Amino acid sequence: DPCDVCQGDCNTDADCMEGLVCFQKANAMPGTMGANVPGCIGEDLSKTDWCIDPTFLPEYDFVNSGPTSYKIALWGDLPYRGDEVDVFDGEYGPMYQALQDSINSAGVEFAFHTGDVKSGGASCGLSTYKRFRDLAEFNVP
Repeated sequence: DPCDVCQGDCNTDADCMEGLVCFQKANAMPGTMGANVPGCIGEDLSKTDWCIDPTFLPEYDFVNSGPTSYKIALWGDLPYRGDEVDVFDGEYGPMYQALQDSINSAGVEFAFHTGDVKSGGASCGLSTYKRFRDLAEFNVP
């Protein structure tokens, strides 16, 4: 007979009642071996695989048997001139706009900038950073 929710030992989803999935600790997210079984009460320190309700792990990708991946955008140094009031209005404006449009349309979860925004000798004042204010127009943090 198939296992009900919070019952084991299962080897595949077929070992569980309809609508449940087999939470296999060996293939689970890092740190789950010997931990609580998602959606179940108590702590299980065994290697038993349990049938669970998949809604307790919304970040888990049961189709691919692994954690869901995230799509991110990462960009480094971009050209700029120190005398521009706004980099989007300067000579490199089209490049900055294309970058922003590309990231906004890519469906990323996060966008990271790993470069600098000024030369080493430039002021650290607010006016220096205001030149990049339009970079805040990304659809993601």
